[in-house]
Amino acid sequence: NGLSDYASSSVKVESTPVNPVPNYGTAFAPYFLSLSLWVGALMIFLGTFLDTDSGFNILSRNSTRRFLRSFIFLGLGIVQAFILGKVLEIGLGLQVKNVGLYYLACCLFSVTAVSIVQFFMVNMKSLGKFLCIVILILQLTSCAGTFPMETLPKFFNVLLPFMPMTYSVGLFKEAISGGDQTLVMKNALILVLITANFTVTTLFMTKRQMRAKKKKIA
Repeated sequence: NGLSDYASSSVKVESTPVNPVPNYGTAFAPYFLSLSLWVGALMIFLGTFLDTDSGFNILSRNSTRRFLRSFIFLGLGIVQAFILGKVLEIGLGLQVKNVGLYYLACCLFSVTAVSIVQFFMVNMKSLGKFLCIVILILQLTSCAGTFPMETLPKFFNVLLPFMPMTYSVGLFKEAISGGDQTLVMKNALILVLITANFTVTTLFMTKRQMRAKKKKIA
């Protein structure tokens, strides 16, 4: 007696959501935010640094104020970060758990992307442009932004810790729906170190180029 009732509901499940994500779009937001900021960094340089008409003289390849140019590019990265963040939050209705961290993550990765693109564009010219695109392609499959890394070939798992987007995706996830302070600090610190390394190296190489140019003129 009662076997049919027991069989129909033999197990009762009580669930408590941990860092819930309301919809599919929110789950993919960290990935597409990172992608958009990287592409935005590329567009900044394609539209200014590689501008053949030198419409923006201070930002062009022929600029005589190269140190200032480097910091202006970083400033443009921050501007694009705020614009993108607002478009997603207000225009598309992205639900963000930690708004302050969300905008900090936007600015931090945008500056990181700009510093990397700037290093390759300024120092390697056409080859640098090609390398920026190659790095972008590799990051698309190696940053754990779409599918779990366990489902991907070993090659992409090897690349995972070396891709900047790995840490931006992790940081955006915590800002939008997470809250693990340890992960926030880890991802943010790595992005800061990447940015500092590429920015300092660019400034150092710019200084060397300017010295060599002065010697050649003298």
